[in-house]
Amino acid sequence: MSSGFWDANMPAVNFAYALAFFTLGVGIALQGRLWQTRFTLARSLPALAAFAIVHAAADWGAVFIPLYYGSAAERLVPLLVGLKTVATALSFGFLLRFGILLVSGEHPPERRTTGVPVAVVAVWIVFFLAYPLIRPGVELHSWFAAAEVWSRYLLGFPAAALAAVGLSRQGGEIGRLDRGRWLPYLRGASLSFAAYALAGGLVVPRQAFFPASVMNEESFLAVFGFPVKLVRGAAGLGVAFCMLRLLEIFRWEVEARLRRAEEERAVLCERTRIARELHDGIMQTLYGAGLALRQVGVVLDDLGGGPAGPDDARRDESLAGARTLVREAADALSAAVTELRGYVQGLRTGVTSLTWNELAAEIGALVRQVSCLTGLVVDLEFDGLEPASSGSGATEPPVPRALRDDVIALLREALSNVVRHSGSRRARVVVARSEATLLVRVSDDGRGFVAGSASQGQGLDNMRQRVEARGGVWQVHSAPGEGAQVVAYLPLGEFEAGDLGGMRRGTELHTAAG
Repeated sequence: MSSGFWDANMPAVNFAYALAFFTLGVGIALQGRLWQTRFTLARSLPALAAFAIVHAAADWGAVFIPLYYGSAAERLVPLLVGLKTVATALSFGFLLRFGILLVSGEHPPERRTTGVPVAVVAVWIVFFLAYPLIRPGVELHSWFAAAEVWSRYLLGFPAAALAAVGLSRQGGEIGRLDRGRWLPYLRGASLSFAAYALAGGLVVPRQAFFPASVMNEESFLAVFGFPVKLVRGAAGLGVAFCMLRLLEIFRWEVEARLRRAEEERAVLCERTRIARELHDGIMQTLYGAGLALRQVGVVLDDLGGGPAGPDDARRDESLAGARTLVREAADALSAAVTELRGYVQGLRTGVTSLTWNELAAEIGALVRQVSCLTGLVVDLEFDGLEPASSGSGATEPPVPRALRDDVIALLREALSNVVRHSGSRRARVVVARSEATLLVRVSDDGRGFVAGSASQGQGLDNMRQRVEARGGVWQVHSAPGEGAQVVAYLPLGEFEAGDLGGMRRGTELHTAAG
């Protein structure tokens, strides 16, 4: 095709060329939240986005410059051409920063690394401003053409070449992802930058000095029959396409990090739950067994120091009591082992269920065990669920295992607190079931404490967390010398729905409780 054809259509070529880079810059800028990843390429993207947008603006400006010829604003043309030349050089400075960051791989980049592009741009600016002094009387067109040539030699060529080399070095990081899915795009971007380094950095406007006198835009058109701007545009399209596809890597990595964070959070929650189960369950059982064994030691000490003969009856009675305590302690330890086995089985097979009668029976067994091991007298009251009687064939709606575990843990911890802290020898337990709520209340007439004080300990805090995790309401009523009462309102719907963290019914339950 003739040069006249290309001259007539050069505005369209410039527009398409600029559009490719503008698309690249905006595409990267819109994904700014993805830059904060572990990849070296991601940390270099802001510089590439700046290059693409500034470079596109410079070439789009060239599209509109011809419109000023023959108009009243024609005197602004030299200013616009000068601004285009400066903007092109600045864009190459951003591209040079992109390439240096890729090649160095430093994070954060050292000052000497980031200072190189600034220094090279500063050298070019000095040359640009001093050129009229070096060649007095030079025409504006020649001045701007020489400035563009040196911007491509000093900035454009090394910047694009470094970008090509830097991208090729990212294969080690990116090649391991998703079985090398992204490597073709990485190589495509590297080759596109290499092509741009040749077409945009070495093929320049014609000048009297070498190599611009031989390798220039005019000679390229004469040899190949089309302007070098087409090659630059094709390279720009290749860079834009491949780099925009590579952005999916960072989205993929961010999503992977979110998945890992969710998994870590789930593990942490499960660890917290297990710790709470152990504290509220097995530890309290072992504590009760320890109390019983200590009491056996006291009995044996008394027997060892007592006289023989007339006190044989008392001795036999004490031995019988000690045997009972030992049996209860052994039963408690066996129950702890069974509970541990239940936890393991629950982790393996998931949640099971039981009937309300079975739940009531387990509560009764727990109360009897605590009474026998500690001597605490417990008044137990049920409302809406009763222990199963022999021969009863009545069927009950199922009780989720999670509800059973929470109720048993709450009662065990609350009764343990009564034994250890209240000084009372009597406690009252109420478990009442309504249509949507299960009430668990434990009270004593002991020394009490200041409700809400920081010294309440882990036990009360564990109970509160357990209840609130089920969307329930937790209340503590106590004052010094007036005993204590803990109340839990557990929403049955939360257990049936399996919602472990819902708090949506808390307000309703609190209203019902109040």
